[in-house]
Amino acid sequence: MAINFPDNPTIGDTYTSGQRTWRWDGVSWNAYGIVPDPTVLRIDSVNGRVGVNNSSPTTALDVDGDINLTGNITVGGSYVGLSSDSITDADNDTKIQVEESADEDTIRFDTAGVERMNINSGGTVTISGDLSVTGSISGVEDPRPIALMMMGA
Repeated sequence: MAINFPDNPTIGDTYTSGQRTWRWDGVSWNAYGIVPDPTVLRIDSVNGRVGVNNSSPTTALDVDGDINLTGNITVGGSYVGLSSDSITDADNDTKIQVEESADEDTIRFDTAGVERMNINSGGTVTISGDLSVTGSISGVEDPRPIALMMMGA
């Protein structure tokens, strides 16, 4: 079966015939892939975007669904945020949690499965266990009462 490529293509033009897509490089048409289902993988070469489970990507990579990543993530622009309530290590016993229940507004720091520190919505910092300070405590007129409190006096 002959393929009837378009006349007068410009560099970067694509043409799909059957399940194969071709790209014009300025000299010839080169096959470069099988046409994916656009509801699963959408390549928007005009805007430089790829959609996974998204047929209308609005960013360079627009994924609708879970991502399994092996490797690193490098952020070169602005960090927007994560929509999760914690950062956790591999065995889930060391973590930083932003809330244990809805609208609690407390940050918790756990190590080895034990909460060691928290900061509540009023700004109070609570530390369980020993506190070791290297350097000085600033912002108070007389740090001696703090030192006495820390020694349990």
